[in-house]
Amino acid sequence: MMICRMVDASLISAKFHNTIARAILEVSERIRRRHSLNKVVLSGGVFQNKYLLEKQTQLLVDKEL
Repeated sequence: MMICRMVDASLISAKFHNTIARAILEVSERIRRRHSLNKVVLSGGVFQNKYLLEKQTQLLVDKEL
């Protein structure tokens, strides 16, 4: 697989982390609908990543999860 060297690494990183955050949000919403759970706990080493933690928290707050 070839990666275009014309794309800034920070842009690639942001897109990756935004995708992960949206996936977590979608799963959280499904669990909420199926099981009527309204709390989300973020744990594990991945949430040592400040950008991902802040992005995820904001998405969950915006959706009132």
